[in-house]
Amino acid sequence: LLVVMLCASLVIGCGGPKVKKIKEPVKSSSMTGNPDEPDWVSRGGGVFEGEYGKAIYAVGIARKNPSLNIMKTRCASRARDELSRILSIQVQNMTKDFSESAEDLYDPESQSAVEYFSSVSRQVTDNVIVGSEQVAMWKNNEDGSMFMLMKVPLNTVVETFKMEMKKALKRKEAAEALKFKTDDALKDLDKALDKTAETFTNKPAT
Repeated sequence: LLVVMLCASLVIGCGGPKVKKIKEPVKSSSMTGNPDEPDWVSRGGGVFEGEYGKAIYAVGIARKNPSLNIMKTRCASRARDELSRILSIQVQNMTKDFSESAEDLYDPESQSAVEYFSSVSRQVTDNVIVGSEQVAMWKNNEDGSMFMLMKVPLNTVVETFKMEMKKALKRKEAAEALKFKTDDALKDLDKALDKTAETFTNKPAT
């Protein structure tokens, strides 16, 4: 009996080798592998019907740095760069929609129209970026990296597009370059712009 009790105490005392606890698997779409990662980090940029309303979103990333201010500055700069890229694509799509809805006003396939509207698109993108705002920020404690979410409300994009397009098309040189078919073509401009704005705004978020 003494021998049996001695053996039992040895087994309990050793307890076997310690096993390192494995973390629970994280969702496959995670960018960092950190289970605390917000959904917007892995979702990235685009047009979304998100927590902050329907808007164009972009994410900026900065690696660990001793200076918190430097990290924030880099995050904001990279988020704006991404926002500018997405905005440029969206504004080009709006310009195409406008050309289709306003084809009776001018020749949208002329080289002058393509060049002129490219200039207007850049102007719209530059103006909208100024009004972009930070809506969320997350620091990954595992590697010290920082993520920042920025947005521009979709309504801001639409209204800026309409404003800049009106200003551009009412210039004398634009009318000559785009060869408006009638002197009254500008009277139908608001209607064509409103149609484009409505179509773009009602498109499903992606």
